[in-house]
Amino acid sequence: MDVIGFILTVVLVVVALFITVMPLFSGQVPFVRSIQKEKPSKEALKEVVFTTLNELELEYRMGKVTKEDYEELKKKHEKEAADLMEIREPVANLESIDDEMMRQVEKEIEEELARRKEGGK
Repeated sequence: MDVIGFILTVVLVVVALFITVMPLFSGQVPFVRSIQKEKPSKEALKEVVFTTLNELELEYRMGKVTKEDYEELKKKHEKEAADLMEIREPVANLESIDDEMMRQVEKEIEEELARRKEGGK
């Protein structure tokens, strides 16, 4: 009886070691589905850019970002937004787009600040 128990113990230990060590040599992890990296959609990228612009504006108004950094980052992200929106207008119209976008950003920031004030009370 002791011999059978010993043999079963050895077999179980060998199987456990095999299952534990095998992924290290094969490069694959069992029982794990491969993660597919999907390319983000255009809408998701737009959302990220506009959210970044809103947060940048908020941080500038709160004094966390210098004016130079704010203007540089704002232009960069506005260009990304324009590229995503496929705006191909003459340079003369960019100023009106900038003004309209600024009004929209300011409105959204004011709404967010109002929501945060109401939530804090």
